[in-house]
Amino acid sequence: MKCGPKKSNRHLPRRRSPQSLAHREVSNTTLRAVLARTTSLQLGEFLRRSNNVLQHLRVRTDQREAITAARQQTGKLV
Repeated sequence: MKCGPKKSNRHLPRRRSPQSLAHREVSNTTLRAVLARTTSLQLGEFLRRSNNVLQHLRVRTDQREAITAARQQTGKLV
C-alpha cells in the first residue's frame, strides 16, 4: 500500500515520440524548400511589411507611455 501524495511527472519534459521528431524534421525541410523558392523581391516585401508592423507597435508604445506620463502629472497636480 502506498502512502503520501502522488508524485507528479509534470516537472519532467515530455518525451517526444519518433513521429513528432520526424514531423519536425519534415517541417524543417519544407521550410528550407520554401525559402529556396522565395525570391529576394518577396523577402524584401516581407521585411518591409514586418518593419511597418514594428513601426506601428513602437508608435503605440510611445502613445501609451505619453498617456501614463500625463496621468501621473495630473495625479500629482490634484
